Amino acid sequence: MFKHKSTKSMIFLTVAVIMVVAVTLTACNGNAFKPVEMPAQGEVSSNGGSAVRYGEWIYYINGYESNSSAANTYEQIETRVGAVARIKVADIENLFAVYDDSTFTSSSARTKEIANRLKEAAQIVVPNFYYSANSTSQQLNGIFIFGDRLYMLTPNDELTAGGNTQTNQSVLTSFKLDGSDPQRHYVFTNNAAQVMLNEIDGKVVATYIMDKEIGNINVADGSKIVMIEETASAQFDFAGKAVVYLDEDGSVCSLKAGQAEHKVLVENKIPEGKKESTVTYSVTSVNNGYVYYTMSDSTNSAIGNKCLYYATDSVKDQVAFAGETSSFSSFYGYKDTVVYADSSTVSGTTMYGIYIRNSEGDKVIVNPVQNDNSITFNRIEGDILYYTSNNIAYKVDLSAETPVVQAYGASLAAASNWYMPDIVGEYVITVASGSVTAVKFDAETKTNSSSVILTIVADTDEDDKD
Repeated sequence: MFKHKSTKSMIFLTVAVIMVVAVTLTACNGNAFKPVEMPAQGEVSSNGGSAVRYGEWIYYINGYESNSSAANTYEQIETRVGAVARIKVADIENLFAVYDDSTFTSSSARTKEIANRLKEAAQIVVPNFYYSANSTSQQLNGIFIFGDRLYMLTPNDELTAGGNTQTNQSVLTSFKLDGSDPQRHYVFTNNAAQVMLNEIDGKVVATYIMDKEIGNINVADGSKIVMIEETASAQFDFAGKAVVYLDEDGSVCSLKAGQAEHKVLVENKIPEGKKESTVTYSVTSVNNGYVYYTMSDSTNSAIGNKCLYYATDSVKDQVAFAGETSSFSSFYGYKDTVVYADSSTVSGTTMYGIYIRNSEGDKVIVNPVQNDNSITFNRIEGDILYYTSNNIAYKVDLSAETPVVQAYGASLAAASNWYMPDIVGEYVITVASGSVTAVKFDAETKTNSSSVILTIVADTDEDDKD
C-alpha cells in the first residue's frame, strides 16, 4: 500500500515537472502569442462585420481566408490571412494623406510609403483567423465587441480521437481586446451555422440557425438556453433580436434572443375531422417584431397568396396589403403596411420610385420624377430601408415626416461568401481574398476616394533590404 502511494506520488511529481518544463519552453521558444496593448475604453460602433470601431481603434479582419483547414494556431506570427488586426483611425488618415502629398512623383512611391506606414501602425491582435461558411445571412458574419472582449467564429482546430481534423466545425471564441485570454465558448457542428450575437441584460447571447435546428446559447458558460429542432424557413429579425420560423405543424413562431420559450404567432390549426391542416403559411419578411406572411389553402384556391398579412406578439392575421404583391419589383412589410418599389413611364422614359402604401393611399419616399435608375431593395432594419440604384447604396428613414434619402456607398462589392463591405464611420472597408482595403465615400459627389490597403503582410527579402 505504501509503495502504491509512493508510485502515484512520483507519477504526479513527474507530470508536474513535465508541465512546468512545457510551460517554460513555450514561454521561451518565441512562439507564444504576445498580446498588444489594451486599448483605452471606448464606444463601439458598426458592431459585427469585417470591421468594428472601438474608441480610437478600428478592429478588422485581415483578408478573406477561404480554406477552413488552413493553419490556425494561437501563436506569434507575422501575419495570417483572416486574423484580426487593428489600426487607429488617425493612422488610416495618415495613409490617405499620402495621396495628397505632392512630394511623391510616382504611384509606386506612394504605394511603398503607404505600406511602410501601415507596417508601423497596424497590429495583429488575434492570430486565429475568422471563418464562416454562412452565405445565407451574410449580415451576421464577422467580429463583435462586447465589453472588453472580441467575439468571433473560427474553425475547430481540435482533432478527433482518431486524429482527424474537425475544421468543418466552427468554434465561437472570444479574446480580450489586446488579444490575450482566448476562450472557447461553444462548438457548432457545422461551420455554415448562422450565428447572431447580442448583449441581453449584460450577458452575451448567441442565437443560431443550423440546418433545421435553432436555439439560444449563454455565451459565458457555453450552455444552451433552449434548442428547437425540426424547424423550417427560419430567418433572423435583426432589429427585433429574434429568429422567426415554421414549426412542425407549419405554425409561424418566434424565438427571441436570450429567451428559453418560443411564442406561436400564427397557429396552423387542424380543421375538425381532418388529419392535417389544409393551410400553408409562407413568411415573406420580418422586421422589428413584425412578421409578414402569405397563406394558401389547398381546399380554396381563391384565397391563395392574395393578401400580405402580419403578426406580432399581440396581434395576428392583420392585413398589410390586400392585393398581389407580385406586381411590385421589390417590397417589404413595414409596420402595419408595405413599402415597395415600382416603375412608371413619364414622357416615354421609365422612372422608378419608392412608396409606402396604407389605407389612405401611397406616401412617396422616392419621387419617380427624379429617378430614372432601377431600384433594388437590400434590407430593412427597424425604420431604415437600404437599397441600391445605379450602383450607389442608399438608406432612408421611413418614419421621418419628410424622408431624406442618404447615399452611403458606391460600387460596393457583391459578397458571394461570408464577407460584405462594411461601413465604419466615413470608411467603406472591403475584405477580399487575402486582402482588405478602405476607401472614403463622398456623399455629395457619390464617388469613392482612392483606396488604401490595410492588409498586414509578412516582410519580404526585398523589404528587409530597404
